[in-house]
Amino acid sequence: MLSTVNNRKRLQWRHILFSHERPVLLLALLLLVLSLFIGSLTILPIPSDYSIVVTWLQLALFISMGCWQADARESRLRPLVRNGIDGRLFFTALIAVMIFILLTITYLISRHNEILVALASGAGFLLPYLVTEQWQQLKTLPEERFEPWQLPKKEETRIATIGLNSQVIRFRIATSYFDPNDITVSVTQPSRSRLGKAFQEALEQPAAKKIELSDVQKQEYYWEFFRENPRVGGRRYLDPEKTLIDNAIRENTTITAKRIKV
Repeated sequence: MLSTVNNRKRLQWRHILFSHERPVLLLALLLLVLSLFIGSLTILPIPSDYSIVVTWLQLALFISMGCWQADARESRLRPLVRNGIDGRLFFTALIAVMIFILLTITYLISRHNEILVALASGAGFLLPYLVTEQWQQLKTLPEERFEPWQLPKKEETRIATIGLNSQVIRFRIATSYFDPNDITVSVTQPSRSRLGKAFQEALEQPAAKKIELSDVQKQEYYWEFFRENPRVGGRRYLDPEKTLIDNAIRENTTITAKRIKV
């Protein structure tokens, strides 16, 4: 039974690698030819004063080639994802091992003791793909979300904002549940103020008079709060029961307040 399962897995990997054998094998051949060409820099007859520069140049070229490989994960390497098995990392790691073996043999034949350079070259090729893979995994992690928050029925006591380490924050709010257009309301609050309290203060600003707080059945909406990060993508949800400091909200931070029907 175990041997049958192992044989099935072996066939799956073989199918992944060779079902699109022409583009995959041509890519592998291209990478190995480039590796041999780049790896030959170390054995060129150059002055010893420049050998370390050439070595670093070689490693930089292998890292660049690895970046090119990582950038191709959604295009040229896409055929390696089949039947729920992702063969892209296996293929890239296999190329990295072959780079190490190919350069080691080359250096031994040419009588250059550069095994560490061969190892670093293979690792430099693999590193960008590993970094890209981990980054994609981090981006797909589910964001921590908090319980939907509703405006309290009882009005909280106002706190004077002068001299209490106040900061300006902005709330981006759609004017109504079905309206995609939004407005931005600024409010000044102490850093120790709760996010929910700061949102209440924002709703009392003149610019927020048109904001819809309840539906046609007079049921008040619940709210959730988050910050968008355009650099890395995704959102970071905020806890309305925590203070601005605890939510890592800084001066002039823009917070999106989104209505939720519960």
